[in-house]
Amino acid sequence: MFFDGTGNNLGNAALTAECRRQDLHEFDEQTLTHIRQLCETYDYRDTDGDGRYDQLPGSSYGNEQSNVALLYDLYEDQSDAVVEPTAVQASLKVYIDGIGTTGGSDDVRWGQATGKGKTGIVARVQESPSLVTGTLRRLVNGNPKLLIEKIEFDIFGFSRGAAAARHFANEVLKPNGGVFAAQLNEGLPAMAPGFEWLRHVSINFIGLFDTVAAVLDPLRGDVNVGGERNPGINLYMPPGSARKVVHLTAADEHRHNFSLNRVDDFHEELALPGVHSNLGGGYPLLIRERVLIGRPRLFRDAYYSMQSVDRTKLVRSREWRARAEEERQLLERGLPGEGGLISLNVRLPVPGNGRNSQGSENMLLALGLDRPVHGELSRIALRIMHAKATENHAAFKPVPETPVFAIPENLKPIADKVINSAMAGRSATLDKTERRFLHSKYIHSSANWSSVSGLLVNKPRNQNKRALYADRPQRGYPV
Repeated sequence: MFFDGTGNNLGNAALTAECRRQDLHEFDEQTLTHIRQLCETYDYRDTDGDGRYDQLPGSSYGNEQSNVALLYDLYEDQSDAVVEPTAVQASLKVYIDGIGTTGGSDDVRWGQATGKGKTGIVARVQESPSLVTGTLRRLVNGNPKLLIEKIEFDIFGFSRGAAAARHFANEVLKPNGGVFAAQLNEGLPAMAPGFEWLRHVSINFIGLFDTVAAVLDPLRGDVNVGGERNPGINLYMPPGSARKVVHLTAADEHRHNFSLNRVDDFHEELALPGVHSNLGGGYPLLIRERVLIGRPRLFRDAYYSMQSVDRTKLVRSREWRARAEEERQLLERGLPGEGGLISLNVRLPVPGNGRNSQGSENMLLALGLDRPVHGELSRIALRIMHAKATENHAAFKPVPETPVFAIPENLKPIADKVINSAMAGRSATLDKTERRFLHSKYIHSSANWSSVSGLLVNKPRNQNKRALYADRPQRGYPV
């Protein structure tokens, strides 16, 4: 079972894959014309005329395939195979569209904003039984003498898809089959005599990339998407819920709306370098990151000519000094890499107060970031999850040595260190030089002050520290 993340969709990413290539100039003119027509239909834009799209749509059509989608591709699938008469097991796979997305259709903003509705977390779990039974029927149709004596799940998820994976696991663990109850009443295909859900269904492996449930319920007064309440979602992973639970978390994520829903200490939870999608994937190979990286600060009701005495007053102000300190910290972190930090001084006239002939102004002080940033960091988390799952008998094919899975040469020393530590059950400790290198080239600035549709959806949490919520059972669990 593969539950994709918010804004991630395997099919939609595949449809626009050519748009994110860096070698578009190598196509012949006719092919390039067709590619451009497709890409511009989905709001890809080439703003600097270099022949590559540097402005990508803020939708599932602008993302690369996530690690959940890539792992889905690597999982063995025998649903359309004729199995040997002596076979004792067969592997099947089911992919669930990411929250707020539908393959081949527009994204659903309500689902992406709240985690609710027809494309929300619960809806994705509720639609999974029909997909599972459909896949089972394909296997049985090709193998009419086959009887199913046992069902064992491997479950993977990213972001809200990880929340869906946890909710799904809790449904599977219910004695009556949970969301599968209707299928049980109708009869699952080709069940062996004496098949009982409680005795013959189990969970082998649960692999989670950075669980962020972030459920918003404004109709019931819950307007804090970064809060601990996630009504209707059962995230609790009790002891023994699976033979193995692995949770890979983003050590550098600190957005207010991306609080982490942890698992308990009796499971394996490892922090890896990077922000949310540096773990779960979905970032294009190369993007131009243009964001307000520093908190905007308003200097109120004062006119500054930016010359002589007036400029001296401004640069001595608390707001100016705070921005300078913020810039120093970003430089210390390793930014801006191959780009630049841009000090922005924006005059905001204050109308009609009549203080002086020159007029009065507010001054908005901000700090921008403009740089290229690479997307391959998520391949480290993919390899760790693949190795952990394979070690615990999940039915994966080996990771191929193809460009989609390759780790760049300049990243390999850090990748080896992180992977080796993770396979030993530890979160890697990187030195200052290594962390500066990652921030300069690979770790995205997910926490920023740029607005999206007029909202600060990516604003940092106070003190740039992520909220971490412990794993607790819901009232009345497991009912």
